[in-house]
Amino acid sequence: MVAEEGTAEELSRVGPRFPLMPEEMIILFGYNPLELNDAEADALARRRMPRYPFAGIRGRAEEAAQALSKIQGRAGRFLVHLDVDVIDFTNCPIADVPQQGAGLEAREVISCVKVFVQSPKFSGLTITEINPDHADEEGAVLRVFAGSIAEVLAPVGR
Repeated sequence: MVAEEGTAEELSRVGPRFPLMPEEMIILFGYNPLELNDAEADALARRRMPRYPFAGIRGRAEEAAQALSKIQGRAGRFLVHLDVDVIDFTNCPIADVPQQGAGLEAREVISCVKVFVQSPKFSGLTITEINPDHADEEGAVLRVFAGSIAEVLAPVGR
């Protein structure tokens, strides 16, 4: 997406332009810098993407408003990509790659998503890395999570 050197040529040139997305149009919000491998850390060090590591967001949902202000000033429309691996597995066991004691609480993630989706420039939400095999057998955890996301998105469709 950002023309990182060494990426597969047939993937890096997919889309109407190259690079597909200017790096300043991407905001990293809620990531765990300790989970980056060496190649990811090196690539990130070369980039100008605004960064909001999860430790600075914990207990401070107002960081979402700050990130929203940045992206609204740069983009006509924006998409939120939510990788549920950012949620502390002990709080909400739905992640594909469980991280116990590291991450945000599900309610914090939902609060941040709510800030982003209320923007008139919000255009979509992707959610990845959910592994239903890690949740409870009855599916209660997934129902609560899905219900929370649906509740946040409901005003958008009105």
